Amino acid sequence: MSKKYQLYIDESGTPDKYISGVNEEHDKFFTLCGVIVEKQEYKKFKKSLQDIKNKYHIYLNNNEIKSNYIRCSNPKFIKKGDEPKYIFYRAENGQKIYDDFCADIRKLIKETDFQIISTTTNKEEAQNDYPHINFHETLLTDFWERISICYVLKGKPKIKILFDRTKSKQDLTLKNTYKTFRDVGSWYWNEQRINNLELDKDVYSCDSIKSAGIQLADLCAYPIKKHMELKNHRFYIDVIKEKIHINAIDKKTGNKVNMGTKMTLSKYR
Repeated sequence: MSKKYQLYIDESGTPDKYISGVNEEHDKFFTLCGVIVEKQEYKKFKKSLQDIKNKYHIYLNNNEIKSNYIRCSNPKFIKKGDEPKYIFYRAENGQKIYDDFCADIRKLIKETDFQIISTTTNKEEAQNDYPHINFHETLLTDFWERISICYVLKGKPKIKILFDRTKSKQDLTLKNTYKTFRDVGSWYWNEQRINNLELDKDVYSCDSIKSAGIQLADLCAYPIKKHMELKNHRFYIDVIKEKIHINAIDKKTGNKVNMGTKMTLSKYR
């Protein structure tokens, strides 16, 4: 029996327009991250993540595991009057407990067998160089292309694609671009190629609070974005990099296809 996979999608940054002098410098980059994990491996990950939540439950304050909550809860960096989602800082030895928690998360990610597919754009460059192109839709199309390549490389298994529900127009854009890609393909996945795919008919929204897979995608998306921006993000280098899907080879052209750190509409491609 063929393996079944689940692919969870999350974002880091926003697809909103970047305005120089208004938005912060770190708002320039936007990343789409997908983590693909075999169904039985996902069950193991979900249980292990719940074990970590149980271990630190008095500090997590009943919140999901999110990358930005971790960054904002390090007792070293708590600003006066800034109440973080997690409350490690309230403990007498909060810094050590926090460091142990982060170490447990890193260890779990390293030990879980999954692959990352992602696309990123520098919004300022995309807007300046391609002012008439919707960079969010283009980014998503690149993303669907790479997911489809992964699907073929794995022998066309059943893959259920789930994304973090935002209850905004971004959800509709994601679903519409997927439908368009399935129906008519893209420049790379031309009519002949797209007709040979048997992708699921739709992508499905879910609540990140209830989804360990979305929480995993969130933990991967931010370090990818920061590394694409700064090129020296330690969590990416030490943990995430080894999970990036290796480059694929286009058999027709012999060209490499960047699967895990694709830069879209950018001079850094």
